[in-house]
Amino acid sequence: DTTSSDDEDALSAATPVTLAAGGTHTQTSISCFGTATIYGWIDFNRNGVFTDTGERSSVTACSSGTATLSWTMPAIGGLSAGASFLRIRTATSAAEITSPTANATSGEAEDYSVTLAFPSANLGITKSDGTVFKFKQSPGGLYFLDTIKKGIVMVNTVAKNKGKYTNDDYL
Repeated sequence: DTTSSDDEDALSAATPVTLAAGGTHTQTSISCFGTATIYGWIDFNRNGVFTDTGERSSVTACSSGTATLSWTMPAIGGLSAGASFLRIRTATSAAEITSPTANATSGEAEDYSVTLAFPSANLGITKSDGTVFKFKQSPGGLYFLDTIKKGIVMVNTVAKNKGKYTNDDYL
């Protein structure tokens, strides 16, 4: 930005990303101009760089002033829920913008904040003796298992990152 002004105008807001290993994310309604080529990057693992496998979108061309970018998400180990960033680069030469940081003689780069989230998972199982097991995910990504027998919560545990914790660990 050589004018010291906020000229991030390709998007009004980035579309929140629902994470799914090998899944697809699409960002629509990207404003562009002329015959520009467009690439995008999402920091899916939130490590502060856009160079990891699967973080670059497919290439697209501007068509009638708009473009759509698509990403195939990496394996589960390359996904992390939380606040992250989306970078969009446009240029007249596609070869100049295949990297998230290389110099280009035309075009621009714009960064946007984006929210990455795993889908909510809720599952309930009722045994023949009336015991109910409820497995649910909180917005923060913690998993809860409530065991209810005759209307009394008997066990309430929390699991995250392959570890198991009781609620007392979070008080």
